[in-house]
Amino acid sequence: MTVDSDASGSLFDALRADALNTPDQLREFYPQPALNARRKEIGRLTEETRAQSLRLRYE
Repeated sequence: MTVDSDASGSLFDALRADALNTPDQLREFYPQPALNARRKEIGRLTEETRAQSLRLRYE
């Protein structure tokens, strides 16, 4: 897909106009997951990191 330079200017201007300007706006737009969901994801990432670290150590 190609975009004209004239069209791309107005496209990026439109994106900036709709941008979230503060962390509070971002939090309002994307609410945080529940505490248990965050804990589960942190645990998964920790285990994934451990496993990758062990693989790299023994390669």
